[in-house]
Amino acid sequence: MSEVDIEIIGEGEIGDKARQLVEKTPKLREIGFYAPRRFVLAEHFFDGFFQRNGLGNSLRDAHGSDLEERIKKGSMAREEFEALERVCSYYGDNPVIFRSSARGDASGTGVYESVVTNNHPSDRRRAMLKVLASYFSESAKLFRRDAKTGEGFGILIDPLMFNRLGLYGDFLAPLVSGHGYTSTLKGSGYIKIVPGFGGGVMSRDPLELKREDVEDIPFYEFLSKRREETEFLFYATSRNRAFMPQLLLGKNLTYNALAFYNGLVTKKNVHFSGELHKELCNLDFLDLFLMMEKSEEEFGPQYFEFAVVAMDGQARYGLVQIDDAKKEPSSIVFSDYLPSIAEARDVAGTGVRNCSRIVYCGDSSCIPKLTKFNEEHSDYILWYSPSLVSRKREIRYENVYNASVFLEIFSSGGRTASPIAHWGGQLEEAGKLFGVVTTDGLQCGDAEKEDCNGLTVYNDRFRVIASERADRLVVYNLG
Repeated sequence: MSEVDIEIIGEGEIGDKARQLVEKTPKLREIGFYAPRRFVLAEHFFDGFFQRNGLGNSLRDAHGSDLEERIKKGSMAREEFEALERVCSYYGDNPVIFRSSARGDASGTGVYESVVTNNHPSDRRRAMLKVLASYFSESAKLFRRDAKTGEGFGILIDPLMFNRLGLYGDFLAPLVSGHGYTSTLKGSGYIKIVPGFGGGVMSRDPLELKREDVEDIPFYEFLSKRREETEFLFYATSRNRAFMPQLLLGKNLTYNALAFYNGLVTKKNVHFSGELHKELCNLDFLDLFLMMEKSEEEFGPQYFEFAVVAMDGQARYGLVQIDDAKKEPSSIVFSDYLPSIAEARDVAGTGVRNCSRIVYCGDSSCIPKLTKFNEEHSDYILWYSPSLVSRKREIRYENVYNASVFLEIFSSGGRTASPIAHWGGQLEEAGKLFGVVTTDGLQCGDAEKEDCNGLTVYNDRFRVIASERADRLVVYNLG
């Protein structure tokens, strides 16, 4: 497959994710990233679809109830099918990914859908319409309003970047996938990786690597040196016995990983052949950090997502998406005289917020009450238990979009996902502040405490100052 630039089909908005790739891919290929040929369906490509199905004249004019479901069930014209056929035939039998590309979405927010699918006409139709419908979800509409992104949408079409895994080669996944920053407001850059798929900004429990971790050593030596930190993720099995992978370099091993299998992305115990396992253990992430350094020299600090695949006997670092990293204002100053009631770390976002309420939410029974409170109030501080962002009891952006500050209670019980991962990039893009506090006790001083339909609410004048660069957030009570 030759490496050429993105082809745009149709007129109008293509979204920030596609725009960043269009602008930066040629240079990033020179730097050393692998970037396959891609296509993007621009906004006006879908005008005929909306008109034919009685949904409006265009995406921005779409109206009516149950828009998401009506879009998913909508009919496509022959010319639309033919356009998809022409695009996707380029990839042969390779599965494809339909990815959202909206304004303000290049860093990944988790608001819109992305769908991996078999490269068959009916599967492609379902995938494309599911991604298109996600533009009209309640969370997406609220996100665009809060982040002030403006309207507009395109759909990227990518080939799946994969190696054939499993005993019969029927599990398709990269060796690892991940995301990272070339540098951060707190200092040097980093990457976060998982085996197989799922390494984007919303990945749970990824392994974090910095350049100094892999300087002059192969990946398996790092795993050996940092076994306690890495075995939760890179711990393999062979004949029902568990091993650290470096103990069986080049042997056939099984990892618990996300892979594309039988038309679905699913988490399975996936067999790595001896050759692919050797490629995994010998990954030289220093190469990636050097490419990150060159990318920053060219474009400034960058956020990016990637997939690592073995191709022609060598590891290739496939570029999935990229965006300019946010810059911090230089005028953030913390007070030495105002009474502080809480401090937080793992900060995302920078700025000052004035709030009149702190809302405490300790368990999942609070979510319906919090949803109602959120509809009636704004600019409040949400103080919540980490159990509310677990896999089973998830609070969502649409429940709390009017909050200005999100404070998660620190959990000391075992390893958990990166706290901000649950929210994807939604909070940063919407201008919210986030941090992890080290106590669940609210020391609110003379603040008025009230029961608001089952929620504990503290009323007073609060000021929150946050600096992502300093990794510090402080809540002050102004009285």
